[in-house]
Amino acid sequence: MTFVASENPMPPDNPNPARIQNLDSLRGVAALSVLLYHYTQRFGDIFPDLPKPAISLSRGFFGVHLFFVISGFVIALTLTKTGHVFNFIRNRFFRLYPTYWVALVITFTLVTFWPLPDRVRNFHELLVNVTMIQHWLDVKHIDGVYWTLSLELAFYVWMAVLLSLRLLTEEKGKYVLVGWMLLIVGYFQFGDPKFVYDSTILENILLLRYGHLFFAGMALYFWHQNRKSPIWKIVILCLGLVVQYQTFQWEGVLILLAIYSVFLGVVIRPLVPLTFKPLLWLGTISYSLYLCHQYVGYILLRYGYTVLHLRPAVNISLTISLCVGLAALLHYLVEQPAVNLGKRLSKQVRSISFSVPANRGAGVRVAGARFGDA
Repeated sequence: MTFVASENPMPPDNPNPARIQNLDSLRGVAALSVLLYHYTQRFGDIFPDLPKPAISLSRGFFGVHLFFVISGFVIALTLTKTGHVFNFIRNRFFRLYPTYWVALVITFTLVTFWPLPDRVRNFHELLVNVTMIQHWLDVKHIDGVYWTLSLELAFYVWMAVLLSLRLLTEEKGKYVLVGWMLLIVGYFQFGDPKFVYDSTILENILLLRYGHLFFAGMALYFWHQNRKSPIWKIVILCLGLVVQYQTFQWEGVLILLAIYSVFLGVVIRPLVPLTFKPLLWLGTISYSLYLCHQYVGYILLRYGYTVLHLRPAVNISLTISLCVGLAALLHYLVEQPAVNLGKRLSKQVRSISFSVPANRGAGVRVAGARFGDA
């Protein structure tokens, strides 16, 4: 598979809705695994004196790895439909920021009135968090899960830069991705990386810590789109396993191999349909749920144990129900309208650009790139 430049700003029709449904189901699995990890394992680490459930999902944090691979796959798909880099930026903005801002205010307010140990933030930190680049500025997150958002944002920025510089063209794109993966491997082999669950500002901006997962997701999408010339895609997937070993040892390698296998059997060649409606719905609201589940959930769990004296199973079930309900409100009242607004603005811009005479608009348009068949 190769990359070709596209002059068509209109997104193609979705050729396989079932595949996208399966992708939504995987989002639901990732969201549920992270949520259960925080409620059954991480909460007990922070509050060791409170009751603990009989079973904990101690490896549920690997759901974040699945999220990153999905993100790489989806962004590669998005780039195939993006004729302008400004369309890409606009769509990412409306998909990320409005929901994030509302969740940010909700979490800050609740943590202010019902404080959690070492997790109370001031107004200055709130203002910096509004930008979503607080990690780059060495400012604490209002909610612990926000550390992944700065990585997502860095990934989007780099893709926009590569798109605008035409470095995702037919001859250059695969070399950029393979070269970046080799840079990550070399960094862990010869550099001095910090604690594996943390990342420095440089690691964050250059995607040195988790970038291999984004690029693996992109390679999986390219493989799905065209199974010709598979060597460079296989190289990226193998380098991803190398980095996974460097950071998470064999356990991480097995997890990533499982993610590859699931993508091959559920997304790329959907042999096993994941059409369980509750899971699909959970995947649909997964972004809102991810944003509002951790510290809000901790406050609810703590109240359930200390005031209501609930059993762990009841307390965790009730907390999940309340946070899912909050996430559904965020999704339908904020996230979905914001995404629709972004789409309407894109359509208006396209109609304006189509009305400009060719001899007047030829020098104005920002060139994009599209991933296509060989």
